[in-house]
Amino acid sequence: MSKVSRRQTDQGAISSHVSARIGRAVDELIQSSVSTRGLSAQIEQLCELNVDAEVDDIRQTAIGARAASTQLALISHTLVGVSERLESYAAMRECLQDDIGDDVDDGG
Repeated sequence: MSKVSRRQTDQGAISSHVSARIGRAVDELIQSSVSTRGLSAQIEQLCELNVDAEVDDIRQTAIGARAASTQLALISHTLVGVSERLESYAAMRECLQDDIGDDVDDGG
């Protein structure tokens, strides 16, 4: 196998790997979106607390608000990670495209 053919094979494998990783990152974005919609409904229910509510109801609402905030923090953390990975994948894809362009320029 020639040096150029091996390089193209390697580039194809890397490109496939990056594409698969991008797909997984998008799946995480979708899951975060679904989770956020569920939390939105949960928070709306928490807002239904009556100002004259019983002490136990107030405490349960406080617990629900804390649980929602914890879940939002986890979603936020996930989204930051997805964002960083997508930036990395974009850089990898850019390098691959530049590398393919170099092969064309070199007559490969």
